[in-house]
Amino acid sequence: MQKALFTISLLVLLLANLFAQKVDDYEMFQLKAMDGIDSFGIYVWEIEGYHEDSTLTVRDVEKYLHKALTPLNVKTLSFSDARDLPGQPNLEAQIRVDQKKSKDDYVYSVMLRFVQDVRMERNKQPHYAGIVWERDELGHAQLEDLNLEIKIALNSLVDEFIADFQKVN
Repeated sequence: MQKALFTISLLVLLLANLFAQKVDDYEMFQLKAMDGIDSFGIYVWEIEGYHEDSTLTVRDVEKYLHKALTPLNVKTLSFSDARDLPGQPNLEAQIRVDQKKSKDDYVYSVMLRFVQDVRMERNKQPHYAGIVWERDELGHAQLEDLNLEIKIALNSLVDEFIADFQKVN
């Protein structure tokens, strides 16, 4: 009985390790789309549903992203300047805020995604924007903590992006 239990445990461990390797291989396959990129644009969508008393602006988020991405040793450009880059790569940030039933209670969503031109196999046209990396975070906060909570979520997503970008560059 102990021998069978040991054998089953060993088999489960080996299968788990093999599965984890396949997940790592698939993740690296996806991340390869960012390999060799030495400059990209930054685009921040208008903040949707934001409370009128909030002070966080699109320009604040843009400035933060440019500064936070300096460890990558890549050139970050404006969205319009990135149009001249091969593949038009851009890191986009999108923030949405919705007020809950309580006057000072908010739900927010922060999304960060890396977009660049992709080629579709059926017609070979390279003019389709494709999302090659995307992460998002949801949360809720009182009005007085809303800006801080959004900044914390954005910071967490930027850290994930930097880690993934550095895996292939």
